Amino acid sequence: MSKQVLSVQWQGDAGHSWLGVLGNDLAVVGLREKDLSRYSYYSGPSIAPTVYWLEEDSDAGFFIDYANKAGYELHFLPSRETEGDHPIRGFNRLRGESLLFNARHEAAKKARAA
Repeated sequence: MSKQVLSVQWQGDAGHSWLGVLGNDLAVVGLREKDLSRYSYYSGPSIAPTVYWLEEDSDAGFFIDYANKAGYELHFLPSRETEGDHPIRGFNRLRGESLLFNARHEAAKKARAA
């Protein structure tokens, strides 16, 4: 039996990159907006479907990990880089609580203290 495939795309500028993920795909792998940081963005609601732009340093990694654990294969579309500030920087920021990052950070602190 073959794995289901989710298509994603890296986009960025000279300073940062984001992984573009369809809104439904975020939920399919078991993530919620509040799991993510305020450094990720979304385009919408006038654009359908909503696309989440997951910050490269943590949120994108969480999505990739969750997708793999849920048994999905990721298909990476050709990446896109822009000169100057990327338009993603002008999208709506998530109001996430960084629940995943905070949990990982606390676990690392406890491990160092042990």
